[in-house]
Amino acid sequence: MYIGANFSEETIKKYLKVTYDINSKITGGVGKQKPTHLNFTIVGNMMVIDLIKSFKRSGLNIKLFNSDGISIPNYYRLVDAKDFKNERDKDYDFDQLFSSLKSISSSSDYSDVEWIKRIFSRLIKKARNNDEADLINNLLALVFKVNDKFLESDFNEVQKKLKKNFF
Repeated sequence: MYIGANFSEETIKKYLKVTYDINSKITGGVGKQKPTHLNFTIVGNMMVIDLIKSFKRSGLNIKLFNSDGISIPNYYRLVDAKDFKNERDKDYDFDQLFSSLKSISSSSDYSDVEWIKRIFSRLIKKARNNDEADLINNLLALVFKVNDKFLESDFNEVQKKLKKNFF
């Protein structure tokens, strides 16, 4: 697709979506004025970084996303970009949340109790078996023990959610 001075952002977005299954967002320029010195062609073997640089030279920014809304890495070719998946291990989210809570539990002065409870709630939703539920229960007991601001009512609220899902 040739991009010249009379380009339309909507046409470019539609072209990228229909042709490469890529979502895009174009920003920049001076007010609503389009740059007058755009002159390049979008082709399938073009690298994401080259497309970004082509727009950048004209004072515009373009961001490209896959169907999940995740930014496509610069080293992908446009034709391959639709296949980009941000694969994570099934335990990744659980491990990250657990690690965050474990760090917080080592601090007795952490005062954002509502945030701690929200992380526990997310962790409970991510847990997939009784072993993970036991880990959560042990960590909950530790947070209650070392954080003076985490009250018994907070402990009971989180434990109730945990029991509802596992025990």
